[in-house]
Amino acid sequence: MVISLYLLRMLIASIKRRKKYLIFQKEETKMTQGRHSKGTDWLGLVSLGFFFITVGIVFIVTPNLTGEIRTFIKDFHLEAYANFKLPAPRTPHPIIYEAIINFCYIFGVSQIIILVLRFALRDSPSRKAETGSGIIFWLGMGVFADFANSLSVEPTGWFSLLSGLIIMIGLLIISRIIMRELLRML
Repeated sequence: MVISLYLLRMLIASIKRRKKYLIFQKEETKMTQGRHSKGTDWLGLVSLGFFFITVGIVFIVTPNLTGEIRTFIKDFHLEAYANFKLPAPRTPHPIIYEAIINFCYIFGVSQIIILVLRFALRDSPSRKAETGSGIIFWLGMGVFADFANSLSVEPTGWFSLLSGLIIMIGLLIISRIIMRELLRML
């Protein structure tokens, strides 16, 4: 009898905890629904289409890009840089840098088009911020790739591109957070 009473109390306590958890989950769902738009991100799919189109354009415009990529990858070796040994190409590859520049600028412009459409269709602030920070990233990477291309005869060209990538990733994260919060206030 004592054991069954104890088990009954445990069951009631478990049900109460479960009920509190479900109420908490319901409130949390209500809070997050206002922040994120529901449904499929159709403009995200359009952006994916722009990505594939941009890759195709870069391959069409750049002669023998696949052969250049193969040569670029085979050209890597470990090079001492600032007391570290890092992988770097032995020789300059201006065609690869030009392809990267073209891709970054074309895709950055396509992201501007997507952002205009997001504002026109009144998309969620988080998706607008994601696209806006993507614009900053791709156009910024284009600038760093252009800078690396101008230094391609020097060993620091490749490392300046890698440094630019790290900087742009940090800028992407910060700009996305700031834009999302600013857009939520509007």
